[in-house]
Amino acid sequence: MAYPRRIEPETLCDVSLQLIDEEGFASLTVRAVADRLGVKAASLYRHMASFDELKFQLAERAANMLCEQLQRSLDRLNGGSAPARLAALAWAYVLWAEQFPGRYDCLAAQAVPGPGTQALRALIATEVGLLTGTDGKRGMAGTPPDPLATHALLAFLHGHVSLARCGLGAPNAGPDGFERGLVALLRGL
Repeated sequence: MAYPRRIEPETLCDVSLQLIDEEGFASLTVRAVADRLGVKAASLYRHMASFDELKFQLAERAANMLCEQLQRSLDRLNGGSAPARLAALAWAYVLWAEQFPGRYDCLAAQAVPGPGTQALRALIATEVGLLTGTDGKRGMAGTPPDPLATHALLAFLHGHVSLARCGLGAPNAGPDGFERGLVALLRGL
């Protein structure tokens, strides 16, 4: 029996990301990916360790992509104050989540953080540390970033994205509502 062509891991990830970008993370199934690749669902398992591993790889790609987007937003500031840097990072985070909702859901569903997710969290923690003085660079030298302050920022960002998507946010809050919440959070950190 002849086996179908080899599907490279990069191709498998690219097609899967395209699927979740177009149809949402919930549409990611072995059958849906196989259909896009023109192979039978059962044969797709010859090209990946497991479906969970595929989802892990997709989440890692999403984390790396978001991390790159956040870093670009910070690089455009050429330094800047800690509050300005965190505001730029927050806006970039929310805009990326709005632009790539399927990838965002994939990232949010990742059960075990991988290197990309850890790098994303480290970038955010470093920027939070610049504001709180716990980054080891400014303020209290050698003090690790405050995990609770980082958690608070991530909870605010994820909460905003989630509320906006499910319609539970304040009607017509839009950018003004986000900005108001962000200013309040930054003052509290």
